[in-house]
Amino acid sequence: MALCIIANLGRRATVTDADVMQGLIDPALFAEGRLEIDVQAAEKALATELGAPMGLNAAQVAHGISEIVDENMAGAGRMHAVESGKDLSTRLMIAFGGNGPLHATRVARRAQVDRILIPRDPGVGSSIGFLFAPVSFEIVRSRYDTLTTVDLNGLNAFFDGMINDAESVVRAGVPDGPLTRRRVGFMRYHGQGHEIEVALPNRALTQADIPALRNAFEVEYSRQFSRAVPGMTIEILNWAVEVSSQPSALRRVSDITPIVLPKPSRGVKLSLSTVEIDGAQSERSEIQAT
Repeated sequence: MALCIIANLGRRATVTDADVMQGLIDPALFAEGRLEIDVQAAEKALATELGAPMGLNAAQVAHGISEIVDENMAGAGRMHAVESGKDLSTRLMIAFGGNGPLHATRVARRAQVDRILIPRDPGVGSSIGFLFAPVSFEIVRSRYDTLTTVDLNGLNAFFDGMINDAESVVRAGVPDGPLTRRRVGFMRYHGQGHEIEVALPNRALTQADIPALRNAFEVEYSRQFSRAVPGMTIEILNWAVEVSSQPSALRRVSDITPIVLPKPSRGVKLSLSTVEIDGAQSERSEIQAT
């Protein structure tokens, strides 16, 4: 936890300390005033632990921390976009979490994202999602088969056992209401080292399903690797089931009363050459973002 919040529990500076030092968090408004912010503790940690060895003051260290954090987040987004073949400039960034909105504009600028959405109560966004998300449980178990030799009676009994186990877990969280079930087989050509996920009918399998399963595997294999291998034995190493409750219906909020917050108490003054935060001056050329 940040030193500015609980100064007696440690000596290591955090990103929150840097945000406080830069005036991004107003001590008077933090946690609606229920937690006390110790700005001096944050400043001391930044200046002594990190600043002194490098000859920097607390403001410069705070700026450097934010630069590193923002670039790490933007870099992760760019890497994910490249791996997925996506263009971030056409995307909408949704900022949530404890510090997400504080860094959103700088991360978006680095990632070349033009639009940002900050939802209501972003600090508890994950908790709200947890409460509204359906209860779900997945089981994956190994059972070697091939499509040509599979024992369907044994396989169907195998699936029944997994579904019963998964349903018992889901029902512990959702005693009533409908459930959705999903079955999957992880298939590969004989001798390969990686499997492909293939969706299965949500019912007991019959011999009539085997040609359809072979076709589904070859279609997905062709999609990923541009061609199938006719006549090759298809193996199934793992089978999976997922049981989920139905998600709760969300109500649309049409009228939201804006919350007007008082202006931050910290003073930040900018000039062509210096940056002043609560009277502490730093050379702008030394801390300006590139």
